[in-house]
Amino acid sequence: MSEVGREAIIVVTQEDLYNSTLPAVRRGGHRVVSELPPTLATAVFSESGFSAPGAQLFFDTVPLDVVNRLDARSRLFVRAWQAGKEPQTRPGDGLSWDAPGFTPPGW
Repeated sequence: MSEVGREAIIVVTQEDLYNSTLPAVRRGGHRVVSELPPTLATAVFSESGFSAPGAQLFFDTVPLDVVNRLDARSRLFVRAWQAGKEPQTRPGDGLSWDAPGFTPPGW
C-alpha cells in the first residue's frame, strides 16, 4: 500500500482511531512529519506494507470526494501539502549570477 521513501498524507476516516493510527505508523518504521488531529497526518514511508483500519494513504493528490468530507482547517492542510509537492519555478533558477537578462547582486 505504501511506496518506499515517499511522503504520503494519511486521512483517518474514523476519528476515534487517530490515536492508534500514528503509533502504528511509527512502529512500522515510518517517520511522521506533521499532524493535524483528529483526521490528518503526513509521514515518510521507509518500507512498504503499511495499512491501518479507518485510514487512507495518498502519495500524490487527495481525491476531491475525500477533501470535501473534511472541515475547512483540514482542507487547508491538504491544499498546503499538495502545493508543497508541486514543482517550483523561479526566474533564473539554476543560472549563473551574471546570466544575460539578470542584474548581478549589489548592482
